[in-house]
Amino acid sequence: MKKQAISLAAIVGGCGAAEQAAGQTPGVTFDFDGLNLEVSEDLTSDRFSVVLDSEPTDPVQLNFSVSDPTEAVLLSGAMLTFFPGNWDREQFVSVVGLDDQLQDGDIAFLVTTDPLVSDDLSYGGLDVPDIPIINFDNEPIPEPATALLVGLGGFVLTRRRSSVGRR
Repeated sequence: MKKQAISLAAIVGGCGAAEQAAGQTPGVTFDFDGLNLEVSEDLTSDRFSVVLDSEPTDPVQLNFSVSDPTEAVLLSGAMLTFFPGNWDREQFVSVVGLDDQLQDGDIAFLVTTDPLVSDDLSYGGLDVPDIPIINFDNEPIPEPATALLVGLGGFVLTRRRSSVGRR
């Protein structure tokens, strides 16, 4: 699977022209394989890494949650904090799928992000997009139902994969 890095740089109120010219645009980069995270109801997990795009002047906190807690939970990384000394070192968020015992198919949902928390005016309040995730269903797909209906005039209707037969 192709590795994908998504850089979510945004220019916000506190970011001045000097910071932009110096390549100090505030932002967050999420890095994961594929187009979205993938977990399954067999309790498989996936993870993504997070780094800041520029050095903050104060700690920056990122808070994560899942939009559908019946499909997955965060194993680690529900709250990450970056400091001026580690802003460019990867930190990880791990997600594991949950089995709901329902034949509900594969369910798409999100790892949601709250606006960033920081006294650094370039990062504080920065809103970054959510991360797409799929929980693959593990319940078997049942065979189509077959019903035998006896009607008037000697007709027998059977239902097999949307077909109607005559006896």
